[in-house]
Amino acid sequence: MENKQLVDELSPMAQAVLDLVRRKPGTSWVEVCREIPGAKGDRAITGSLKNVFIWDGVSQELIDAFNQLLKAELVDWVPCSTLVYIVDGEIPRLPVVKSVRKNGYAKPHWLPTALNIPKTKQTKASS
Repeated sequence: MENKQLVDELSPMAQAVLDLVRRKPGTSWVEVCREIPGAKGDRAITGSLKNVFIWDGVSQELIDAFNQLLKAELVDWVPCSTLVYIVDGEIPRLPVVKSVRKNGYAKPHWLPTALNIPKTKQTKASS
């Protein structure tokens, strides 16, 4: 069972993201920014490797919400096909990350990702 305290303490933005991902597993950042008021902004979500970008044009509130959901292990992000973003109608003008490089990249690259409920949470929710 989910930790009710963690869910009760979610910000409204984090709750909106969680609700969207529960409704639509494999949610793209395009969908998040289109469907959640206040998600768009002038910030970028970056990976832990140098010059790896996940999505640009997001609000600090969305970044904080996403970090809250990751910390609570309520959502997960997974690499996905660029086709997900082509279908959603938005794709950054950056080369796509093809492999994980220990020191990142010399120039900016995009890592297409989708948001899901972690498998452990899916299993527990369906039990």
